[in-house]
Amino acid sequence: RFGTAARRFADEKRAALETLRDVLRPVTLTTIALCGGFLVMASSELRNQVQFGMLAAFTLACAWVIDVTVTPALTAGARIATFWDVLRLDLGSEPHKEIAVFEGLTARQTRVFAMMMDIRSIRAGDLLMRQGETGVRDIYVVLEGELSVYSERDGSETPIRTARRGDLVGTMGHYSGTRNATVRAKEAAR
Repeated sequence: RFGTAARRFADEKRAALETLRDVLRPVTLTTIALCGGFLVMASSELRNQVQFGMLAAFTLACAWVIDVTVTPALTAGARIATFWDVLRLDLGSEPHKEIAVFEGLTARQTRVFAMMMDIRSIRAGDLLMRQGETGVRDIYVVLEGELSVYSERDGSETPIRTARRGDLVGTMGHYSGTRNATVRAKEAAR
């Protein structure tokens, strides 16, 4: 339950609380029933059975305390959400239908492709690529934000386009080996 909740919320603290809320009652009732069963052995005339019953009931009671205190505290700090879970929050629930570069791919193919990507965050005004760079083969997919694509000639900038979510930049430079435009972030982007 915790793993499912962690993936659903992408927040381990919230997932720990949700899971504890769901399992507290059944775990508590089961623990009480088992402790009661072992405590029945305490009425035996055989010393070994009395000791075993008391020890088993005490152990189960300690396990219950740990289950409802220590375990949620530990899991709340654990990173259970996978990279894909976090990436899916970035890309949306159906990136193969929302982002042009993934168009025509199945959800599984999109996942494999997305897992091979590196996510770069850039601040507003930061340069992503400069016209004239050579030997660079990177292609970028804009996940969020806006990028300004422009040509530099004789000290002036000529706007080419604005790249938004789902747009590709750097494709021509990938194939030619030389960047033919400069790309700068208009706003914070990934």
